[in-house]
Amino acid sequence: MIVRFEVDAFISPVDSSADNIEVRNNLRVPDPPTSSFRPAGTPPAGNKKPPTILRGGTVVPQSSLIEVKSHSVNSATKNKWADIYPQLYLSQISWLYTAIHSDGQFHTLRKTQLGSPVLADVVEKSKARFLRLRLALQIIKDMVIESGVQGRLSFVLENRELRVFGRTSQANFH
Repeated sequence: MIVRFEVDAFISPVDSSADNIEVRNNLRVPDPPTSSFRPAGTPPAGNKKPPTILRGGTVVPQSSLIEVKSHSVNSATKNKWADIYPQLYLSQISWLYTAIHSDGQFHTLRKTQLGSPVLADVVEKSKARFLRLRLALQIIKDMVIESGVQGRLSFVLENRELRVFGRTSQANFH
């Protein structure tokens, strides 16, 4: 199983007490994944041996990762926390930086921490959604375990309904 999520940027841990202007100057974009990355078991075209994964970049502490959003001054007060919070929570990105602009000119940078009191209402409202997600993931996990090592399942979402199909082919899809 591969678990991944997108990271917008990180703050250099060297100077974490900097104010907004200095933080903007310390903003770093993570190195892109190497072009040699392929899902496990996917050989390069015309090659039968398994791929070699080349590691690149540097390891960045989880606490330094940030999510970046931008809003115009007209919509700056309309943060869609119900959509943003699950992304922050599931990826465990501690900080949301919201840049506010007027006609393309950025003038304000707001920092919100994952555990901030500003998020208390959305945290409470999200509990039921996370419980449903947990139950759904537990059911999926149980189905995968029950199908066994040789089992092949396809999960398809249609009209807000998750359907499960057993495949007869032993081939993996990539």
